[in-house]
Amino acid sequence: MPLASVVLQLDPAALPSTLRSLESIEGLTLGEPNGAYVPGVVESRDARGGAALCEALRDVAGVAFVDVVMVDYRDEEDAEWSGETFSG
Repeated sequence: MPLASVVLQLDPAALPSTLRSLESIEGLTLGEPNGAYVPGVVESRDARGGAALCEALRDVAGVAFVDVVMVDYRDEEDAEWSGETFSG
């Protein structure tokens, strides 16, 4: 199961409603907000699903930016690892 660490920058004026919307998204776990910034973890069945979810986060009302910090593909069945790099 691929995991992605993200940081969401939210519109401060819409913070409460944006957090409620984000909390209802399956596969997204939010951390503690720090002002307008909210850390999160995206979990998906495969890499494409994770990428689609990260892209969909940009379309949530009140989300200004989505920064993908790290993606871990180690559980991806068809992944081939060579040292620290991924190719699939």
